[in-house]
Amino acid sequence: MQLGPGPTPPPPFGTPKDPGSVRPREAPQVVTRAVTLYLRLAPRLIPIAAVVVVPMAFLRAAVVHALSQPIAPHPAPFHLTGEAPRGLGPSIAAGLVGALFAGITSGSTRALTARSVTQAEIGDPADVFGSMRWGARRLGSVLLVSVVAAALYDLGLRVFVVPGVIALVWLSVSPQVVLFERRRVIDAMSRSRSLTSGVFWHVLGVVALAFAIVLAIGIGFILALHSSWIESWIATSVTFTITLPFYACIDVLLYLDLRSRRELVTAEDLRAEIE
Repeated sequence: MQLGPGPTPPPPFGTPKDPGSVRPREAPQVVTRAVTLYLRLAPRLIPIAAVVVVPMAFLRAAVVHALSQPIAPHPAPFHLTGEAPRGLGPSIAAGLVGALFAGITSGSTRALTARSVTQAEIGDPADVFGSMRWGARRLGSVLLVSVVAAALYDLGLRVFVVPGVIALVWLSVSPQVVLFERRRVIDAMSRSRSLTSGVFWHVLGVVALAFAIVLAIGIGFILALHSSWIESWIATSVTFTITLPFYACIDVLLYLDLRSRRELVTAEDLRAEIE
């Protein structure tokens, strides 16, 4: 027997979107909307990414160079080695360096831009400096969960590929949970796993489409700059500075999409969460 009203259920899938509510989208719609937001916000988000990426990419390239022989840098958002390591030990070390680089750069960009992307999505003016201040409050937790997710993805790929893909999907919105719901790292990872439950292929479809766009953008730099660690640094810096804000848009929209499939999410709810 129900003693009181339960949580407000989400509207039926396919219900026309009201101005004050968030509705689920199919994977191509999520990516298309992310492209639209990225093109609108890129002039303001790319400088934020550059401040994070350029020095971190230099450190990554220098450390991996000491362990490796150069090859083309890898454009993926998490699995970054950039050079071919010599032997098992250096290979593991290079993978850890790549995971650390990916976690810090992607986590920082997510944290510092998420509020702006959300404001643009719900029709409010994007306050970039306010977004940076808001994200900085939870930056430590976002960096930690991003590094853990990147490490699990990298390890899973090296073990048998499939575990890495599973980790990528299950933990895909854990940084957003930290930011919007103010949860601790372990709780955020569990919440992300819950939000992606039952929609594994949908999430993987969004991630795959986003990666295809990033690959198309980055392939020119990968082919052109690959003969030295300095060129690896330049290629990585340019590629990630351009693409990480796009991933930030994807992350926010995917998180809102997954939430809207399980609960009613309104613009007013989001405004309260990003204050």
